[in-house]
Amino acid sequence: MSGGALLRQVALLALLLVTVGFWIYFSVAASGFTSDFNLFSLLRFAAIQITIGFAQMVALSIGDLNLAVGAIGGATGMIAGWAMQFLGLPPLVAVLFALAAGTLLGFGNALLITWTRINSFIVTLATASLITGAMLILTHSDPFSRLPDSFTSFSETEVAGLPVSNRLAWLSSSSTATSAWAARCLRSGPTGGPPACRDSPSIAWCCSPTAFPEAWPPPRV
Repeated sequence: MSGGALLRQVALLALLLVTVGFWIYFSVAASGFTSDFNLFSLLRFAAIQITIGFAQMVALSIGDLNLAVGAIGGATGMIAGWAMQFLGLPPLVAVLFALAAGTLLGFGNALLITWTRINSFIVTLATASLITGAMLILTHSDPFSRLPDSFTSFSETEVAGLPVSNRLAWLSSSSTATSAWAARCLRSGPTGGPPACRDSPSIAWCCSPTAFPEAWPPPRV
């Protein structure tokens, strides 16, 4: 690999390198940085931000914007709380029901964009306002305070000695990395690679450096 190619690869990891550097520095300089409480707070915050970023990345990867990500996420949470408190659904069923409703809202955005041919920035800006307004009207800004204990104690559950909320951060990071890798492979394979790769039914095979050396490394998106 030439020096220029190596520099481009390092540039893609610049933010990760900066984050790791700060993490090492504060771990050494601040005694409480690696405490259980601080790690819990940091990873819980990261899980939320990674999920939001992942949702926006999907839209950006196809050249669009989705300003309704926050509104749809808020509506999904509201629907889950409503299903548990007023319909009496178990937490798992309520969450699946809310995710289905959120998917339907996102699908509605897609239909509006493709049907009206209006820029996604305008459409999602409008739907974000509509969804947020609908939530305020329906809930009167009253929180859901009678949720089942099995749901409210979820963040305290431990798996392999780690709180579930901490593991969610790693799962979010893993799903983001996997999607980014798949997007690069799709770019170099089914959409932009050699004919053999475009015709290959296996994305994993197209991702392999040994499958089509002439198409490796994948071009930058």
